[in-house]
Amino acid sequence: MTAGTAGTAGKMSLYDTARQAVVDFEPAAGPGGTVSIYTCGITPYDAAHLGHAATYLAYDVVQRRLHDLGYRTTLVRNVTDVDDDILRRARGPLPRPCIRGNGEVLS
Repeated sequence: MTAGTAGTAGKMSLYDTARQAVVDFEPAAGPGGTVSIYTCGITPYDAAHLGHAATYLAYDVVQRRLHDLGYRTTLVRNVTDVDDDILRRARGPLPRPCIRGNGEVLS
């Protein structure tokens, strides 16, 4: 299989929690159709960390695989609303040293 060639032979398998089994992904859209993906995003209550990136990376890989198989995709990502508790925490002291990309330490 040549990477990046739309419509190449292949399939994708996913874990189906309802069936508790790995199943072949067979979208209702049919070959060449559009697959809709909804991603629950992060809850930004503290500093960014690797777990946040994992959410975006996982669905980026799924979307790229669907494109490789010849599907179009519509992807919607949600980021949890910022509420009053988060705003209060943001105005308070930093919980630990924060360092900018240039090495400057923020206090």
